[in-house]
Amino acid sequence: MVFTWFSSMCATAGLTTWFGIGVIYLRFRKGFLAQGYKIIELPYSSRLQPFAAWWAIGASLVTLFVSFSFRI
Repeated sequence: MVFTWFSSMCATAGLTTWFGIGVIYLRFRKGFLAQGYKIIELPYSSRLQPFAAWWAIGASLVTLFVSFSFRI
């Protein structure tokens, strides 16, 4: 029982972290572009962005909602 509760808490914390990473990246990107810079000026860039950030947000929210619905 305690192990199940602890592993559920860790999984929820991990999903919440991925949600936060996606939101923070989108806000960074918006602020970076608002200052007149171009994404190509970043030392590292990905062709999947910003779609990967949106996917991380959506997938983590769906997984959290599904996991909460099975607990109730």
